[in-house]
Amino acid sequence: MAASDDGDQRLLALLTQWTGLDLSGRGRETVSWIRERAAALGESSALRYVESCARGGSDESARLLDRLTVHYSWFYRDGQQIDLVAEILSEQPAGGGPIDVWVPGCAGGEDAYTVAMAAALCGRSVRVLGTDINPNVIRYAARGRYSVDATRSLPPELRQYLRPAGDFYAIAPEIARSTSFAVHNLLAPPPLPTSSHGPTGSGWNIILCRNVLLYCTPEHGRGTLAR
Repeated sequence: MAASDDGDQRLLALLTQWTGLDLSGRGRETVSWIRERAAALGESSALRYVESCARGGSDESARLLDRLTVHYSWFYRDGQQIDLVAEILSEQPAGGGPIDVWVPGCAGGEDAYTVAMAAALCGRSVRVLGTDINPNVIRYAARGRYSVDATRSLPPELRQYLRPAGDFYAIAPEIARSTSFAVHNLLAPPPLPTSSHGPTGSGWNIILCRNVLLYCTPEHGRGTLAR
C-alpha cells in the first residue's frame, strides 16, 4: 500500500471510529474534501483536521458532519410505519402519563414532529426526543420551520398541527412543547427519558430508528442495537 493510501485509510478509520459510519463507498471523495478543507484552513495535516473535528463542539466539526451525514427527510415519510406507531400509541391508556419516544438520527426533525402529531391526533400525551450527531440539523429541527415540499406527504388530518409562516410552515405550539432535540452520537450510551423529577428509570416506550443503521458499519450497527 502506498503511503498516501495508508494515510487515506487512517483518515477514514478515524472518521468511522468517531461516527460509526461506513464510508467505504465514498472514501475517495471524502478524503479529497477533507484534504482541501484542511489546506484552506492552514492545518498542518488532514489527519490533524479530523482529530480536531472529532473532539466535537466546533463549527468546523459541524461542517464536516454536514459532509458525512444524510439529512434530507420529510413529514410522514414511509407512512405505513408512522401508522403503526400511531396504533401503538392509541393502545396506551388514555389519561396516563406521557409516553416517552426517542427518535435517534432524527436529521431535520420531521420524524420526531410527525410522531408528536400522530400522538396528538389520537389523544395521547408524549415526550418525543429527537437526537442526531450533527448539531446543525438539531438547530434546524428546534427552529420548527419547514418548506412546503417537506410537508408534501402529510395527511390532511395531521396538517392541523402546522401554521402558515410566509413561504414556510411552522410547527404548532402544542406539538413543539411535546418535542425536544439534542445532539447525541449513537456510539455513546443512549439518553434516558426524563420527567420533571429526573430519570424515570423505566426506559423508552418507543424507539423509532429509521434509515440510520444502514449507514453504519456492521460492527457499529450491532453495538448500537445492543446499547
